[in-house]
Amino acid sequence: MKKIAVTILSCLLSAYAFAGDGAERVYLSTDRQIYVAGETLRCSAWCLDSKQAVISDLSAIAYVELHSADGLACTGRVALSKGRGCAELELPKNIPSGNYKLFAYTALELGCKESRPADGGTVVSIINPYSTLRSGVHIASESEYVSARNAAGAFKGTDIAKAFIPASAKAGKDIQVTLSSSKDADLAVSVYRKDGILEPETKGLAHFLETTGYEGTIENDNVAEYEGEIIDARVVGLDADALRLREGHFAFISAPGEKSDIYSAKMEDDGRLRFFTNNIYGHKDLICEIENEPADSPAHIEIVSPFADIAPGTIPEMLLSETVAQDITQRAYAAQIEKAFASDTLSEFLPKRENLLFPELAKTYMLDDYTRFPQMEEVITEYVTELRARKEDGSRKIFVMMGDSYHNSYYSHGTALLMVDGVPIFDHEKVLGYDPLLVESINIYPSRYFIGSRYYEGIVNFVTYKRNLPSMKFNPNVRIVDFQGTSYPSAYTCEGISPEDYPDFRMTAFWHPFINIKSGEDKTISVRIPETAGEYEIKIEGLAADGTPVLERYGFTVL
Repeated sequence: MKKIAVTILSCLLSAYAFAGDGAERVYLSTDRQIYVAGETLRCSAWCLDSKQAVISDLSAIAYVELHSADGLACTGRVALSKGRGCAELELPKNIPSGNYKLFAYTALELGCKESRPADGGTVVSIINPYSTLRSGVHIASESEYVSARNAAGAFKGTDIAKAFIPASAKAGKDIQVTLSSSKDADLAVSVYRKDGILEPETKGLAHFLETTGYEGTIENDNVAEYEGEIIDARVVGLDADALRLREGHFAFISAPGEKSDIYSAKMEDDGRLRFFTNNIYGHKDLICEIENEPADSPAHIEIVSPFADIAPGTIPEMLLSETVAQDITQRAYAAQIEKAFASDTLSEFLPKRENLLFPELAKTYMLDDYTRFPQMEEVITEYVTELRARKEDGSRKIFVMMGDSYHNSYYSHGTALLMVDGVPIFDHEKVLGYDPLLVESINIYPSRYFIGSRYYEGIVNFVTYKRNLPSMKFNPNVRIVDFQGTSYPSAYTCEGISPEDYPDFRMTAFWHPFINIKSGEDKTISVRIPETAGEYEIKIEGLAADGTPVLERYGFTVL
């Protein structure tokens, strides 16, 4: 135990030391430069040391903001692992047309006195063909538009990574693209269709490094989120005296599902709470509850937003012309078809860090394997021998059969934690009265478990068929919050396309946020070209092992 405590203390001290002497900055590369409202924006993230172009592997989460000149448009979270991560942002359908700046930051960076996380952000264009709302859009004449395109000039790459494309590429067919690099490199690779719409300038990682450096000593007020997001919350509905009386009480947040996302925090005397999570993935309902709070209490939990709504700085004006009206219409059709045919099935999910609260399952009862009783109390009494209900302080509690080092079995003296679909239910009578026909399995963990600093003697999780606590009635002070968790890491490889069933008009043909290439070695990727002929481009962006930024673009024609 002492060894564990010393290890934890050492980690905490090193994290605080880093927070005092350095900072981080996060660069985002996108799968393309132009989007239609309602589409998915995909990005790859590099978390870098503040003073040099090397990966910082301290923070486990970054916060993404997408801004127009008029304000914050949408947000997202990126789970970081060893300084790298990726995310998908669903662009609102009512977002105004215009140029937007996309940037990200960690809590460590945000706390720096000299931090400028919006500088060097990636500029993207978003077109909303369904709305007349605009933000910084100039409608140009044909001659003015052509002049602007010509002024963009030829792209100059860094001449590190190269892409070799077959001489002939046909619409609706696979092509094999060979990637090579003169240096070891960590890259994001995208293949997308181009049209006549003017793209915003791609300045890349080199410009980002030039514009976001820090000078001198950096003071930092924030603690690094090195295990996952630290969710700040507060208890509201009580006066100052009532809050002081509840100091030290436990509060919980949890997300329903087959696997457990459950975290606890102790209340401060002013009602503040801080939940240390391992990152909660996906868009979920977050259930917030104070343990043993009376049902008629007005107290409830409010989550504090981690987003700073940072001023984005200068955003260039978006230039459009009547000459690209047909291109905009085609993009709108392609976006709707892609959504209608469930394009998310074309993504390849990448490994992510799991919540290890339950490393292994000790005992599972599949209720369909047994006689179905109409009451949960009967189920437990008749054949779940590891559980026992007995009265304590006037109400029934469930206790778990434990084992000691001599292999002797006994029922615990302390209270077990009961959960339904991973959500804690502190009133055990509710579980004993729950409809067992809604439950698929009972999972029993007969050990002492710590959730934060709160411990329980055994955990029992009742998993329903729907995984969403059907028919469970909560107390009025329980709050269900719509929570935007971190994006599931994924690559848009489109390997699951069936030409017979899928009208393929995708703008992004291929996207992979993590491709590592060794110097002198080739790597081949398979790209399914959409059923649309025209001009395409491969964009390769990233960081070489020696800290050199990489940015290459190769165009090719599809017949």
